[in-house]
Amino acid sequence: MDVNSYLSGYVDGEGCFCISINKSNRHKFGWEIRPSFSVSQNNNRAEVLRMFQRHFNCGSIRPDRSDKTLKFEVRSIADLVNRVIPHFEKFPLLSSKQRDFQKFSDICNKMQNKQHLTKEGMQEILKV
Repeated sequence: MDVNSYLSGYVDGEGCFCISINKSNRHKFGWEIRPSFSVSQNNNRAEVLRMFQRHFNCGSIRPDRSDKTLKFEVRSIADLVNRVIPHFEKFPLLSSKQRDFQKFSDICNKMQNKQHLTKEGMQEILKV
């Protein structure tokens, strides 16, 4: 079995491409943008999360107190842009979650290019 396709299929069901936007007095335009990619699983199937961590060679696995599962998560912009996003470009999701991924990818790439540090770039990100 091809591990790349397996991981993409797994994310189609159990993964999340998330962009958190929070008010912040510490940030230039009053907003903090935090992208993250995560996959959750019950503790008795943690080997799948370790597989993700080995495959992407980044991220962390931690308990998720909200639902008592474990979560593999990547928050680093560099890791998202250089490791996670290329995987899903090469091995795309087959569900409507692909649209979420495309928006996520667009925002991460804008942040990698420091566009979120300009007023115009921030407005573009907030429109996505």
